[in-house]
Parts: sequence; C-alpha cells; structure tokens
Amino acid sequence: MNFRKIISILTIGFLLQSCAVDKVPVYFENEPPVDFKLTSQEGELITGSTLKNKVYVADFFFTHCPGVCKDMTAQMRKVQRVTHNFWDVKLVSFSVDPERDSVARLKEYGIENGIKPDRWYTLTGEYEQIFTLAQKTFHVSALKDEKADGGVFHDERLILVDKKGRIRGFYHLNDSIKFKQLLRDIDCVRKEI
Repeated sequence: MNFRKIISILTIGFLLQSCAVDKVPVYFENEPPVDFKLTSQEGELITGSTLKNKVYVADFFFTHCPGVCKDMTAQMRKVQRVTHNFWDVKLVSFSVDPERDSVARLKEYGIENGIKPDRWYTLTGEYEQIFTLAQKTFHVSALKDEKADGGVFHDERLILVDKKGRIRGFYHLNDSIKFKQLLRDIDCVRKEI
C-alpha cells in the first residue's frame, strides 16, 4: 500500500468521527443563501443554484498573486484530494482580479495546479459583482490596493458553505488545527438533512 493511500485512509477515518459533539454553527442565519452568477474556467455559467445540495469550500484569490494565493491553492488542493470520493463536495475559487483572470487564464492556472474542473470551479466575472460578493455575502475582505502584493488585498481564509447555501465556517490558512477542523466540518455538514 502506498503512502498516499495510507494517508487517505487515515484522513477518512478522522473525518468519520462523530459530529454530534461539535455541531457546526450557522453564520449569518437571517441572510439569504449565497448566490452568484459567474463564469468558470471551462466557460460555463456557475450559479448558487449550480451548487444547491452541495457542500463547498470557497476562497478568494487571483492567479498572478505573488504571495498567499499559492498557499491557499495548495490547501484547496488538499481538500480536493481528501474529498475526492465525496460527490456532494465542491470547491469554488473566486478571482478578485477579473480583469486579468480571463476564462483562458483560469483554465491554464487549473492545469498548472491540478484543479479538476468537475470538482473545483475557478470563477471570474464583473469586478463589482465579485467584490460585493466577497464583502456583503461572504463577509470577507477584498479590495483593490496598490500597496498590496499584486495590487489586490483579500482575505486568506477558506469558507465552508452547506447544501442550503449557508456559511458554516471560516478557516485560517496557516492554522493546521483549523484545517483539520475544516475537514471534519465538511463531513459533518455533508451528513445533515
């Protein structure tokens, strides 16, 4: 048995721990479900309805980011790997630099980073829509800032969204305990009715 299979088995065992003790909170309960209409790296229109009855992990990034985005993509790639058998789990990366992150550039970035387009959408669209989505819907930071690396300041957290389009958690990138909590919470939220 190779090392990756052992890690997958151990990780799945970890995920299958009881969820009853640590009920995953619902954030912003009185807000409507997360909704958007953006274009994927495959040129497909992806909406909040596309992700209905799916659990997904979201982040905000840009492809030419000189700093933290590489680490965010690496963490998302781990989530993609660990959840590869879960048909109801997706990943969604929203580009905060839609002027440069065209569909073609997102596709190229996906190939470079092992993104499986049937599992992980990288999305682009209108600047105002994406920044409003970040700030007003996901409640994370995103703004143009000439002093920031790459000219855009954005949040470094991964965000968990449940099958009803509700935000269920925020997970700091460089916190291994939070990352393990994200994996456990994904499985707990998947099992909810």
